[in-house]
Amino acid sequence: MTSEHETTPIRTPAFSTFDRNTDKLLRFVSTTQPLLDQVASEIKSLSSASGRRAEPLTEAASTVELARSGLASVECLLESFQTILDWTPVLTVTAVETYLGDVLAYAAGVCPELMEKSDQSASYNEVLQASSVQQLAGDLRARWARKFVNDGGPRTWVDRLSRMGARSIPSDVVEMLETLWGVRHLMVHSAGVVTSDFAARHPELKVKVGETLRTRIPYVKSWVSAAFGFVEGTDQYFVQRCASRADQSGA
Repeated sequence: MTSEHETTPIRTPAFSTFDRNTDKLLRFVSTTQPLLDQVASEIKSLSSASGRRAEPLTEAASTVELARSGLASVECLLESFQTILDWTPVLTVTAVETYLGDVLAYAAGVCPELMEKSDQSASYNEVLQASSVQQLAGDLRARWARKFVNDGGPRTWVDRLSRMGARSIPSDVVEMLETLWGVRHLMVHSAGVVTSDFAARHPELKVKVGETLRTRIPYVKSWVSAAFGFVEGTDQYFVQRCASRADQSGA
């Protein structure tokens, strides 16, 4: 909680959307805790059952069946838990890419010079179909922003943002995001099976070609932290730039 003397940092509308999206992601990941609790309960139940003295043959057979059933449940829970972890890189990347596209389109609406060198243009048909000049301009800004996002990845974005004036994104954040983007690509295009290209690009993960990459909680924490570092640094820059332009317009 903040005191009455503290003020809430100014954010762009794009940051608010990113914040809500990542909040859902974190709640999604938090569902793994009940799974772990259930696993612990199953293991405790199995330990208790196997520890009881089973004199009649029928009771012994029942205990074995209980153990088999319990182990199957544990394996199912653990697989569900791992699936959730494996898809967090995909969801995190989607949230960051959505943020970047949104904030660029927003900033271009306030600072038109951002698109001075853009080759965006509208066709005659698009002009006819547009309900207003404002809508057409908005469509062009969104198209420019999508092209920016689709052209490269974190390292390319940070380089272009730096040339705009955004220079507060640490290099270690960029490297962590490059790893995250690589993992996301592997999960989507290779079902997590490590390729030779992935192993060569990301030696820090110490994985072998042909094995299935398993996402771990420490990885998720590092990736989400890097995502927030990138978004906060980018957002601070555009807040300052847009606020400055708004001040100039009001003068």
